[in-house]
Amino acid sequence: MKKTCKLRKIIREYLIEVIPDDRLFYGFNNGNNLWKVNYKLTRSGFGDAADDITLEINIWDTDSLHADELTDIIEELLNYRNQNAYGCYPTFYLDSKRDVDDQDKRIERRMLTYNIRNYGGNDG
Repeated sequence: MKKTCKLRKIIREYLIEVIPDDRLFYGFNNGNNLWKVNYKLTRSGFGDAADDITLEINIWDTDSLHADELTDIIEELLNYRNQNAYGCYPTFYLDSKRDVDDQDKRIERRMLTYNIRNYGGNDG
């Protein structure tokens, strides 16, 4: 398994601790639910020893209190987390946490952005 796939798997395993599987999506496959969580990886930089990667997590909900609670739970779950899994050693650093206006006025949207420093994972 390639390192990006490993990292996606690690992130999903972390997020599934607090988000039901039917509400968690990779990329921007929104599903049909009014409350959901999407996450996406983008590469920021490559190095010989480690890659710098950006993780964007978007939370959509019709209940602003639930959106805020879930945002805080995810922040606590990931910020400064560092754990070896699948030969990868990612460390998560919260970069930003903010409200985002949505076209649908019924939706409360939050966004978390993390910088990830990922060591290892290069086994083919």
